Amino acid sequence: MDSRLASKQSSTGFRRNRRLAKAGTFALAYMTTTSLLAWRLTCRDNHVYVGNHLRSSLYRLVNRFFPDPVAFLNILTPWGALIVGEAALSHVLQEPVLCDVNFEVAVSNLHFDSFLESLRRLFPLGSNLLSPFDRPSPEGFPYHRNVTRISEFRLLSGMFITVYESSTPSACDVLAGCWSTALMNFATAYTMGSAYPRLTFNNLALICDSRVSSMEWSERNVQRRLAVYGFDSSHKPDHWPLGARRTASTTSAELDLCGKSLYVCPQQGRFFGDPGSLVIFYDGLLVDIEALRDLCVPPYGPMAAWRLPSSVPPEAIRVGLYIGVCAFHTL
Repeated sequence: MDSRLASKQSSTGFRRNRRLAKAGTFALAYMTTTSLLAWRLTCRDNHVYVGNHLRSSLYRLVNRFFPDPVAFLNILTPWGALIVGEAALSHVLQEPVLCDVNFEVAVSNLHFDSFLESLRRLFPLGSNLLSPFDRPSPEGFPYHRNVTRISEFRLLSGMFITVYESSTPSACDVLAGCWSTALMNFATAYTMGSAYPRLTFNNLALICDSRVSSMEWSERNVQRRLAVYGFDSSHKPDHWPLGARRTASTTSAELDLCGKSLYVCPQQGRFFGDPGSLVIFYDGLLVDIEALRDLCVPPYGPMAAWRLPSSVPPEAIRVGLYIGVCAFHTL
């Protein structure tokens, strides 16, 4: 009798949890990314719901620029391409307003031409593609920015698709050459990642002062839009003893640490997959790691390691932050 009662109570509790998880799906669209990641850790159902939500939000983003978002995401993987720039930041933060007219993609120098040909096939004759053309990289790009060629697709809607050729076999090298840590994010059909989640999720960004001189007018527009959105940018991480506290826990002790311990030191060697980065698999419970390794989907395959070129000496960087945002890693 007791065993039957316990079994019935367990079954009732299980159904109640399923209903709560299902009800929570209506709130997913209103959650920040950090809330989504915390919510999906609560149970298997929520893990699946959040993964589906992240994938759906990626489809909606891509659909603004491509006639068939699934077809576009399918060609990313064979050529090792990454969604980068404002599009990746928009997806990582779940903020559609951050990507308005320019959709950026990074490709390795081994597959750039092949990827462009595949990309052109996505726009059939009479579609919204106006004209594709190559534009020269600005002076200083190959050295400072790890970009050797740029191809731009203009759409009838007034929007752009910009494709960057990495100077190495790793498309992540384009991210490593960004002028701001706010743009060091990526998205693929299977994963999304952020190089500096501790900063990005607090609307903070380190600026690479040695790369500012090579910024184009369009990138300065991006810088202004990030400021309007609320990003606080600085050359030094110790600029934010107060800015980081706005969203951090008030119960955590304040620490005066070297930026390296928080993975925000510009001079620190970094890569996607280290303890200071964030890599999310949409289907974390069902993902085939071996298949992703074979396909070289980031964080697997050729991977760039980087330091942020900065004129600030390492010994001058001391960071007073509340440790309220967890150190992210692969989830």
